[in-house]
Amino acid sequence: MSAIAAYRALLRIVGPAYILVAFLGRIPLAISQLGVLVLVSETTGRYGVGGAAAGILAISNAIGSPIFGTLSDRIGQRPVVLVQSLVGAAGLAGIVAVTDPDASKGAIFVMAALAGFAMPQVGPLARVRWRPSRVTRKISAASSMPRSAYEGAADEASFVLGPATIGVLAIVAEPSGALLAAAVLLAVFGSSFAIHPTSALVGHVPSSAARAAIRCGRASSSS
Repeated sequence: MSAIAAYRALLRIVGPAYILVAFLGRIPLAISQLGVLVLVSETTGRYGVGGAAAGILAISNAIGSPIFGTLSDRIGQRPVVLVQSLVGAAGLAGIVAVTDPDASKGAIFVMAALAGFAMPQVGPLARVRWRPSRVTRKISAASSMPRSAYEGAADEASFVLGPATIGVLAIVAEPSGALLAAAVLLAVFGSSFAIHPTSALVGHVPSSAARAAIRCGRASSSS
């Protein structure tokens, strides 16, 4: 299978809409950290506060991502990512709402922590949906390279477009416009990614008790 045919096969499996929402759903994370830095620094006139808020958002995301990733494995991506997208979007909008020249540092930091903690890592979540045991078992092995190339290109492109978007929107609509745009993108495309039919391809991981019961059942049936 040629590379072009492999890409076509991928599109036939998941559909163009999935490619769109899975890509645009990554953009808010790429915008958020630099967007917070620019907004808070320019609005308050304190670069230290802006840097601290951006750092808090990044650290909170690093803490929340494995927690929500594990939860997604347990109960499925759809409910988890949907809640993350809506709460994360509210958090980004909340940062804009509480940031003004006389803003309390505590309020800014709390909203940054909330937004970062809730924001979904759409890239890794999207890659899970390509697992060979699920989608790609329908495609020949030749498509594995285009699939990996697509995911790598999507991640890189999102982190190139994110800062560029901030620069454009900061000129056109002030720094707050960039974070509000990220909030809208997250609410719309993060939620669309969450409820896309491919979310059903990600199986639930049974609990330890359930796995033990399954093993015991298999042992009994084999004896």
